[in-house]
Order: sequence, then structure tokens, then C-alpha cells
Amino acid sequence: MWNKNLGIKVKIENQEWGVFLKNRTALNYQMARAGWQTDYNDPMSFIDLYMTGSGNNDIGYSNPEFDKLVREAKQSLDNKKRMELMAEAERMLIEQDQAILPLYYYTNVGLKKPNLKNVFIDYQGMINYSRGYFE
Repeated sequence: MWNKNLGIKVKIENQEWGVFLKNRTALNYQMARAGWQTDYNDPMSFIDLYMTGSGNNDIGYSNPEFDKLVREAKQSLDNKKRMELMAEAERMLIEQDQAILPLYYYTNVGLKKPNLKNVFIDYQGMINYSRGYFE
């Protein structure tokens, strides 16, 4: 699809997992697949991955303006302002600098009996049965 729609020729290279991780950490690629699930229910779990020097910043992204926005968001006690700062940092990361290219989001399909109550999917996409009951 990239070649057909964008004129970009892509060659997929399959690597053993350890080799892939080593190459990705060493920035030995033009484009690499990556994924992340949130550790806690907040956008910061994704945003601060890309701060300069972050241990999970295996794309080598570095932008002082981005880092400043993230630091301000981390220090802000005003949740509305904090969310605005993180949204601006995300816009910078994806639209301005095009450092990452979100291609898909994990999804699940499931069924639930109508008489099963209080079971829900949490922020990580996990089914939480801890308060579930049958009516």
C-alpha cells in the first residue's frame, strides 16, 4: 500500500527478537516497529518515552522544545493545562517532527451475557472481573 499510494518502496526484514532490539536501540534502521502499553492511566505514560535521554527513547528523538513541554506538564498541578501541554507535545512529536507514525491501535472483540454486571475493560484493555456478578 505504501508503494501504491505513496510511492515508497519498503523491504521487510525479519530479525530474531534480540537482534531486532539491539538494532533498534542502536538506531540501526530506517523504520522499525514498536509498541507500548500504558503503565498507568495517563497520557504521560506515552509522552515521556520520547524525552531526550529517556531509557525507552529508542528512536533517538531529541527536541528541547518537546522536553520543555513535557517537564512543564509533569510539574503542573492544573490538570487542564497539563493536558494541553501534553497535547502540544504529541502534536510536535507526530505532526511537526514526524518522529513516530502511529499505524494501528490494539483492539479486542468480546461478548458478554446481559446478566453479567459490573465487568468492564480497564485503561490497559484488560477485562476486569473483580467486581463482577450475575444478576
